[in-house]
Amino acid sequence: SPFKPSSSSSPSSTSAPSSSPPNAYLSNPPAPLAAVERIATMACLAGAAAVQVLGSELGDHEWRWFHSRLNGNLAAEVVNNTAEEVHQELLQSYALIEKLGRGVVYFGSARLGQESPFWTRAVSLSQQIAHMLKVPTWTGGGPGMMRAASEGALAAGQTVGAIRISKEAGTSVLTMSKGTDLLPTGSVFTCKHMPARKVALTDAGTRVRGDERTAFVFLPGGLGTMDELFSILTLVQLKKLGAEYSVPIIVVNYDGFYDGLLHLLTAFDRSAALVSDELKETVVTESNEQVLQYLAKFYGLPTDNLPTCCLGEGYGQLCKYAVSAEVIVQAAAAAPEVAKAEAAEAAAMEAAIERAEAVKA
Repeated sequence: SPFKPSSSSSPSSTSAPSSSPPNAYLSNPPAPLAAVERIATMACLAGAAAVQVLGSELGDHEWRWFHSRLNGNLAAEVVNNTAEEVHQELLQSYALIEKLGRGVVYFGSARLGQESPFWTRAVSLSQQIAHMLKVPTWTGGGPGMMRAASEGALAAGQTVGAIRISKEAGTSVLTMSKGTDLLPTGSVFTCKHMPARKVALTDAGTRVRGDERTAFVFLPGGLGTMDELFSILTLVQLKKLGAEYSVPIIVVNYDGFYDGLLHLLTAFDRSAALVSDELKETVVTESNEQVLQYLAKFYGLPTDNLPTCCLGEGYGQLCKYAVSAEVIVQAAAAAPEVAKAEAAEAAAMEAAIERAEAVKA
């Protein structure tokens, strides 16, 4: 044993000091010590795996050690703080989704506030959908259209949840005062990294069971909203959404806000960059009534108490029937003619008003 002197040694005997360092046995441990070290390593790996599953945090040093033992030294070199943070944010976001439940996810501009012509309609839409589907409402937890959706769901007495990012376009979410944050305690998680937030919001709208009622609703928005829209459409196109059942994707075209998007889809179709079936379950609507009618039809709910869907011409006809890119493209082609007719009607009305005022004078 390296821990005991040999039997021939005696306390009184003198000998030259060994050239080996006192702890030389550690650099070349005997078999029993190597086995103990191996067992300790296995125990540490098991413990590290356990805390990861439970969502606890590991420090940077422990994280690198963990990956080097499991996947080799190269893995330890490429693992950095960002990977660890994204991993933890995903775990905590998923935990919140499982706690509150999946439902309708709203996307929209953080900059379009109460002064926007879309605000009142967005609040009303969210309230009506929450009342009809009776599922949680999810948003990015920011101001603007996201707040409008949250207000509507709370007015309907339904659950709201949010996956925030520390900074939205034009504002910093973390600087919002407590008095202006309407989201209940325990219903929000704030991410540092955008990829974790995007994945979590997508998961919040997927249907893993047939009895779940979910949807992705795109209110008027800018770059971030388009980023989310095309990400989800791409996942659907590649069959990578992760949903066992179809999920309605609704683009709310208030006042023709998304007419340009329809023209873009037309260009995709004409160039053969898009196949019509790849936008299945995607619908573009003009009004809240159209959204409600479509969701009721999608989930087989009674429509007796819903507002009548007033369809106009052109892209307004997308209300009940736009379930493919082909229909969207046809509607987009008609949109310019509708716009011309509306402009001519408005001009005629203004002219009539001017004539009436002139006669009155």
